[in-house]
Amino acid sequence: MATTAYDLTNASTAFDPELFRKNGEIKINGRTVQRGTEITVHGHGRMIFIEHVTNTKTGAEWIDCVDKNKRIRSFRPEAVKRVHYKEKLRH
Repeated sequence: MATTAYDLTNASTAFDPELFRKNGEIKINGRTVQRGTEITVHGHGRMIFIEHVTNTKTGAEWIDCVDKNKRIRSFRPEAVKRVHYKEKLRH
């Protein structure tokens, strides 16, 4: 069987709740960002926020988003340029 980008059967830490702490809310640029909030990421345009993830072992953190092509992308929270209050992303 060929391994694809979505084949996580051999990834031992892929869904380990002890290792990855997920939160559906984060404060960015003084605004509370919740699941579904549109944000602009430097150099990548508008995205829809999904969740904030922290690796409890290393302390690394990132945000998961969905872009206009329905792809899931991950970025550092510092990469967020703006938090939007109006929805303009074409679904």
